[in-house]
Amino acid sequence: MYPSNSRPGGYGTNGTYEITPMKPSEHSPTWLGKWSVQDRPLPEKTAIKAIHVYDFDNTLFKSPLPNAKIWHASTLGQLMNRDIFKNGGWWHDSRILAATGEGIEVEEPRSWEGWWNERVVTLVELSMQQKDALTILLTGRSVAEFVPLIKRMVASKKLNFDIIALKPERGPGGENIKNTMHFKCMFLNDLLNTYIHTDEVKVYEDRERHVRAFESFLKDYIRINCHNNNPRIGPTADVIHIAEESTLLDPVTEVREALKMVEDHNHVAPGGTGRLVINKTVSYTGYLLAPATTSRLLNTLNIPGLARNHKDIRLNGTGILISPRAADNRVLTNAGPLGTTVDFLVTGWGHFENKVWAALAQPVDPNYKVYSGDHRPVIILAIRRDGKPSDAQKITTWQQVPTGNFVVRTMIAEKAYLRVEGESYQSEEKPSLHPSRRGNFQGRYVSYDRFNPNRGRGGRGRGRSHGPGIAGRRGANAENRQEVHAVDRNGGYHAYERHQQGTRPVEPQDMQFMSEMYE
Repeated sequence: MYPSNSRPGGYGTNGTYEITPMKPSEHSPTWLGKWSVQDRPLPEKTAIKAIHVYDFDNTLFKSPLPNAKIWHASTLGQLMNRDIFKNGGWWHDSRILAATGEGIEVEEPRSWEGWWNERVVTLVELSMQQKDALTILLTGRSVAEFVPLIKRMVASKKLNFDIIALKPERGPGGENIKNTMHFKCMFLNDLLNTYIHTDEVKVYEDRERHVRAFESFLKDYIRINCHNNNPRIGPTADVIHIAEESTLLDPVTEVREALKMVEDHNHVAPGGTGRLVINKTVSYTGYLLAPATTSRLLNTLNIPGLARNHKDIRLNGTGILISPRAADNRVLTNAGPLGTTVDFLVTGWGHFENKVWAALAQPVDPNYKVYSGDHRPVIILAIRRDGKPSDAQKITTWQQVPTGNFVVRTMIAEKAYLRVEGESYQSEEKPSLHPSRRGNFQGRYVSYDRFNPNRGRGGRGRGRSHGPGIAGRRGANAENRQEVHAVDRNGGYHAYERHQQGTRPVEPQDMQFMSEMYE
């Protein structure tokens, strides 16, 4: 077969697998079966006329992605970058996939109902019924981590694949496997060189980059192998782009599993170097609306001109401000402890120079005193690029609610985000309600891309982010920082100092209200 670990052919500079001319005598169903994690014989070469290959993540199954409402933008990339975590991160930790829905113990008996792309499931079932078709599940999930879990998942759905191929550390002949696409093209090369009587090849894939790579691969394969000197006629090859079907984990479950990933990473990280921590930064404290309540508020008011996809307008509707940072005990004594629910009556809406739109609210309980400083309690609905939240207090004319006054339920809570950082890193940002005026208008937070020029290329395995190294950050050296002892209106210098000198690691109590606020 292939006696060395340098398989003929390889991953080319154009981003596709370079094909080696077919040698039918070197390929057999027995050899091909070495790629499969199933112990079952494959059909004879002459029995197969069609090959149907299905991707798993977000093609067949709605695999969970990190929740953008929980994590800082830079951390979304870090979580999915296998170079950040010693254990591989999001796509290489089976606990993340096993936590889908209510967890494997609950979901397996009900076949993960609601988590499959049922249109693709139907296609798999049709492939299973076609006697001359070879039905294949091909995924970049690793053999070492995912074989038992994925076999249980497809078995629960009664999907009977001829081959289930996961990415091994090395190929059947000891070949080096560089990445997911390299593995998939290497497998397809063996597959097509084995079933040389195939007339039809269909590949189902969700990622556009992989769709293009498969198209290029199959085109090159047919060009090289399917001509008069080789014993076959070129097959009909189609790569079908499936719209991505992804979902989210329960917020508490997601943070808990991320903490486990960090703990595992730190367990094997070299002593004192490369250790990670998940830090929490509070943007503000307020009477916050759950996402479903925000949607109902915006839909009920239905204000003309507030298009959801307008490039210059950012929709908000998240709550009523109590403090533009983490509130101290004195503030919470007046407003109520975190987790307190307060019902507000929305009585009108208005705007200031079409720069900021807000809803006017008052507590349903007439005896409840709203703690919002000296300002009227308003819910900021949207902000134009050149507007700012404080302009909401300049609104003087209020329109009636079209459908009549209605009640929204809020919770006293902190609007916060989490991010993965080096354990010794201390943030110097002072969290603020006001987004940065520089860079991408849609981004709420300052990007950390400048910290490391060696960023990943994006995609599922490599985030558009970077490692946790932050030693080069401007001002990280203590001698380059100015000592700022400002007076904080909500608790004096110490509350301000806590934010100036750094965010703090996530604690169990931080997860108490996450399901309500980050659903």
